[in-house]
Amino acid sequence: ARLLVLGTGCASPSPFRGASGYVLMGNADHEVSRKKDAISQSIPRRWALALEAGEGFVTQWRRYAEVTPNSDLSGISVISAIWISHAHWDHYGGLIPLLLAISTDRKAWLLDVERSSSEPARKRCKECASVPSRNPFSSPFVFAPRKVLQFL
Repeated sequence: ARLLVLGTGCASPSPFRGASGYVLMGNADHEVSRKKDAISQSIPRRWALALEAGEGFVTQWRRYAEVTPNSDLSGISVISAIWISHAHWDHYGGLIPLLLAISTDRKAWLLDVERSSSEPARKRCKECASVPSRNPFSSPFVFAPRKVLQFL
């Protein structure tokens, strides 16, 4: 697993120090043996957990993805859960843009697969629909204080 620091927190975001935002990322190929049991089949190949989503989270994610091509950051839809520690704007001000970006990325991925004439690609799409990080109709889980959930 890796921890990506997108922002370390500040009262007012700046180009050099954004509001709180971290992403814990992993790759199941490295973390789970290649056994074909039910548990290892249910773990997404790539996964990510967003820890805090301050203002500018999506911008920082995209900025980092641009300078690290072919990384785990190829699609923001890999985020399957978001955790917010407390109800201060610098910790959840980027939550709505993050949820919108995840939804948009998942829908774009689905359209790409549907346009593909490849039958194996379409079959993979149907299989992936059960995995939350690839199902275009599922939202990531949001773990947050009541005030933040009411905001949503």
